[in-house]
Amino acid sequence: MESSSTPSQGLPKPSSSPHAAANATGIGRVLLVFQSPGYGWLWGNFLFFWGGMSLSGIANGWLMMELTDSAFWVGLMAGVSGAVTVVFGLFTGALADRFDRRKLLMAGQAANALIALVIGLLDRFEAIDVSLLLLCVAFQALSGVVQTPARNTLVADLVPRERLVNANAANFLALGIIRIPFAIAGGLIIQFLGISACYFLIVGTLLLAVALLFRLPTPSRAVPMSAPLLRTIAEGLRYSLRRGPIRSLLLLSTTTEGFGYSHAHMLPIMAKKVLNVGSSGYGELVAATAAGQLVVNLFLASRRDIQSKGWMTIGATLGYGLFLLLFAVSTSFPLSLAFLFVAGGFGIAYDVGLVTLLQSTVPDQYRGRVMGVYTQTLGANTLGGFQAGAVASAVSAPFAIGLGGSLVMANALRLTRLARQLNGTQPGGA
Repeated sequence: MESSSTPSQGLPKPSSSPHAAANATGIGRVLLVFQSPGYGWLWGNFLFFWGGMSLSGIANGWLMMELTDSAFWVGLMAGVSGAVTVVFGLFTGALADRFDRRKLLMAGQAANALIALVIGLLDRFEAIDVSLLLLCVAFQALSGVVQTPARNTLVADLVPRERLVNANAANFLALGIIRIPFAIAGGLIIQFLGISACYFLIVGTLLLAVALLFRLPTPSRAVPMSAPLLRTIAEGLRYSLRRGPIRSLLLLSTTTEGFGYSHAHMLPIMAKKVLNVGSSGYGELVAATAAGQLVVNLFLASRRDIQSKGWMTIGATLGYGLFLLLFAVSTSFPLSLAFLFVAGGFGIAYDVGLVTLLQSTVPDQYRGRVMGVYTQTLGANTLGGFQAGAVASAVSAPFAIGLGGSLVMANALRLTRLARQLNGTQPGGA
């Protein structure tokens, strides 16, 4: 139901208790976020959703390697996903400002489950080929691009502004908690039971995620949208791209996703052809990244707040690029795990800082559409996977990852002035 007709009837965003917030320490600050009505159900949804998608990333990458034994095709698969994200991200951001965000999440995650079931059945009956896998990945990306702005705006709907750092860290904490066992399990399932079994586990995990959303109340909408869809999209794009911190943050996201996070698409090649550790080792590489994210998330979620969010975001970007470079030159599996562990920690600090700055700086009436543009920048991750695959085919996977890490570092050094500007940015300013 479109929210412009009647405001959604849900629980209002609670006012923060200064006394409770001031006296909370450590894990108590994490628990404060769960006092926001409905947030616990949303967090549980995140937990199972990220578990399913972690398995999906592992299964898709390994399946393409089995079908083609080519870094180029693994990168091309990522590029297809990125192209869909870039094309449709702006439209889905506008949907998040107009429709019930909870229902958008439910529909998207149910679609992810259906797609995983289709791939699993095709693989089980030996009917899968490269073109069918690419088609399914495109639909996975379309489903994801519907969910991302809805997910990020729902968090801001439910949680008071002063707890957004804790909430975003807790959100990514769900990713860290579930990704470690699921990544290891995914590699082992593929090795011993086959890829189709991994996809069937994805189906069950995603359906659990959808079930939790039935308990989530629909938050009231502060500013109902009634203008024509194309006009609201154009307004959101103009707001996002006008000169100022918002545009700089979105450009930072594009660069970091395109040259940094794209390394994840090369991990199957690193595991199989460089480190020689097979699918179980691939799962361990993914789990090492998740473990680093988990540790840093626990720290950030337990903080009262971080005043210098700009410095945190830019500094974490620099550290992320550095440890990607170290991972690229490593030929030792234990050292590679260690470098990815630290890179994962820096990467999640960057993610939490960036998303929090966007949520707290953008006015309510533009938040969904700006998050739609942010979703488009996430498409650079998978488009970057295509360029990384092309570079890996022409030179090597370590060279592709090292080049990306170096560019991320160079961009972070260039943006030190932005960090100072972001620390003085007030909500609504751009």
